[in-house]
Amino acid sequence: MDPVGFLKVSALGIGEQRVRVTIYFADPPEAWAALGHDYGGVVHVTTWSVPDALTVPVSALFRKGDQWAVFADENGRAKEPK
Repeated sequence: MDPVGFLKVSALGIGEQRVRVTIYFADPPEAWAALGHDYGGVVHVTTWSVPDALTVPVSALFRKGDQWAVFADENGRAKEPK
Protein backbone atom coordinates (compact mmCIF):
# COMPACT_ATOMS: atom_id res chain seq x y z
CA MET A 1 0.00 0.00 0.00
CA ASP A 2 1.40 3.37 -0.96
CA PRO A 3 2.19 5.55 2.07
CA VAL A 4 0.44 8.60 0.57
CA GLY A 5 -3.16 8.88 -0.55
CA PHE A 6 -4.79 11.37 -2.88
CA LEU A 7 -8.16 13.03 -3.34
CA LYS A 8 -10.25 12.39 -6.45
CA VAL A 9 -13.44 14.35 -7.04
CA SER A 10 -16.22 12.35 -8.70
CA ALA A 11 -18.50 13.62 -11.47
CA LEU A 12 -21.06 14.42 -8.75
CA GLY A 13 -18.54 16.64 -6.95
CA ILE A 14 -17.95 14.21 -4.09
CA GLY A 15 -14.37 14.00 -2.84
CA GLU A 16 -13.07 10.44 -2.53
CA GLN A 17 -9.89 9.64 -0.64
CA ARG A 18 -7.88 6.99 -2.47
CA VAL A 19 -4.59 5.19 -2.07
CA ARG A 20 -2.75 3.03 -4.59
CA VAL A 21 -2.37 -0.64 -3.64
CA THR A 22 -0.26 -3.34 -5.29
CA ILE A 23 -1.97 -6.72 -5.26
CA TYR A 24 -0.13 -9.99 -5.81
CA PHE A 25 -2.20 -12.94 -7.05
CA ALA A 26 -2.17 -16.11 -4.94
CA ASP A 27 -3.23 -18.28 -7.90
CA PRO A 28 -0.60 -19.79 -10.20
CA PRO A 29 0.42 -17.63 -13.20
CA GLU A 30 -1.58 -19.81 -15.60
CA ALA A 31 -4.79 -18.55 -13.95
CA TRP A 32 -4.07 -14.86 -14.50
CA ALA A 33 -1.42 -14.58 -17.23
CA ALA A 34 -4.04 -13.83 -19.93
CA LEU A 35 -4.99 -10.57 -18.19
CA GLY A 36 -2.11 -8.77 -19.91
CA HIS A 37 0.04 -5.79 -19.02
CA ASP A 38 -1.59 -2.90 -17.11
CA TYR A 39 -4.77 -4.87 -16.49
CA GLY A 40 -7.05 -2.76 -14.29
CA GLY A 41 -9.56 -3.84 -11.73
CA VAL A 42 -11.61 -2.58 -8.82
CA VAL A 43 -10.72 -3.93 -5.39
CA HIS A 44 -12.41 -3.13 -2.11
CA VAL A 45 -10.09 -3.38 0.90
CA THR A 46 -11.66 -3.27 4.35
CA THR A 47 -9.31 -1.75 6.90
CA TRP A 48 -11.91 -1.28 9.65
CA SER A 49 -15.52 -2.27 10.20
CA VAL A 50 -18.22 -2.21 12.86
CA PRO A 51 -21.18 -4.59 12.49
CA ASP A 52 -23.78 -2.28 14.07
CA ALA A 53 -22.60 1.09 12.74
CA LEU A 54 -25.15 3.69 11.69
CA THR A 55 -24.75 4.28 7.95
CA VAL A 56 -26.09 7.11 5.81
CA PRO A 57 -25.58 8.04 2.15
CA VAL A 58 -22.53 10.25 1.65
CA SER A 59 -24.84 12.79 -0.01
CA ALA A 60 -26.63 13.25 3.34
CA LEU A 61 -23.46 14.53 5.03
CA PHE A 62 -22.45 18.17 5.29
CA ARG A 63 -19.71 20.10 7.04
CA LYS A 64 -20.46 21.93 10.30
CA GLY A 65 -17.27 23.64 11.34
CA ASP A 66 -14.49 21.08 11.14
CA GLN A 67 -16.82 18.09 11.74
CA TRP A 68 -19.21 16.07 9.57
CA ALA A 69 -22.92 16.30 10.38
CA VAL A 70 -26.27 14.97 9.17
CA PHE A 71 -29.79 16.23 9.81
CA ALA A 72 -31.96 14.18 12.18
CA ASP A 73 -35.66 13.44 11.72
CA GLU A 74 -37.60 14.84 14.66
CA ASN A 75 -41.39 14.44 14.32
CA GLY A 76 -41.19 14.59 10.53
CA ARG A 77 -38.99 17.70 10.46
CA ALA A 78 -35.28 17.91 9.73
CA LYS A 79 -33.34 19.06 12.79
CA GLU A 80 -29.79 20.38 12.63
CA PRO A 81 -27.33 18.78 15.07
CA LYS A 82 -26.15 20.86 18.02
